[in-house]
Amino acid sequence: MRPAPPAQAKLQRRRTFIDNPFNGFTTTTSKLYDVPPVPTVATSGTKKVQQKPPSMEPADAIIKFAPRFSGTDQHDSQEFLTFLLDGIHEDVNLARKPMQEIEYDNLPDWQASAMSWERYLTRHTSIVVSLFQGQYQSRLICSSCKHTSTTYTPFMSLSLPIPAKRLKITNVTLYQCLDFFVKEEILEKEDAWFCPQCKKKRKATKQLTLSRLPDVLLIHLKRFSADGLFKNKLDTMVKYPTRGFDLYGYVSKFIPPKQSSAQDRASSTYDLYAVSVRNF
Repeated sequence: MRPAPPAQAKLQRRRTFIDNPFNGFTTTTSKLYDVPPVPTVATSGTKKVQQKPPSMEPADAIIKFAPRFSGTDQHDSQEFLTFLLDGIHEDVNLARKPMQEIEYDNLPDWQASAMSWERYLTRHTSIVVSLFQGQYQSRLICSSCKHTSTTYTPFMSLSLPIPAKRLKITNVTLYQCLDFFVKEEILEKEDAWFCPQCKKKRKATKQLTLSRLPDVLLIHLKRFSADGLFKNKLDTMVKYPTRGFDLYGYVSKFIPPKQSSAQDRASSTYDLYAVSVRNF
């Protein structure tokens, strides 16, 4: 999904990516396709001959670095896209600095999220990160001592569960999938959380929250549900809007207090760009 046309300032920033695809990020190697960046020059007598770089079919290049995609077996398009974007990111990543540990629990959510993202960028800076990566917050709260542990995790694609079995319905909306993703979860018994303050496993609550949205949002629907030792495919119909998929309510608490609400709502609203469907 691509964000719907927002304020002019936002359009200007996105236009940079269109006019200049690499947005200033360059690389001197091309590991993914194993092709030298500059053609070599050979001499034939007194005449210089421009040599063409070695060529390779895209499928062969992918298989060379990921043999699992060879043969005739079917693979998820989301798995392939993740591999491809990760490979591009590794090639054009400009940041290699070590990340420093930061305590977030005593900071406002919006500030902790921003600091965590800046920390992440010290190790990961590329056009892939700028366009496709977002961030979510994970918060654990001990039910006994109320100790809280908060972490922030970047994501390339947002994997949403389909709550059809829980709701006992045959079709759901994308908003219902998202609500199920951010719903508070109780950890107890064998799933109990080891509380660092209690020094033992305790019943706890866990909740995921979107804290930063990417320019281009990739959504992956989890089509399989665990049933004991087996996995069942969910053929539930998921309805999604083609225009105006509004996520403002899911990220509003992570927006700095003095920031323009109109611009925030525009930058958190998406229009559908493409759908990948696997039929089997």
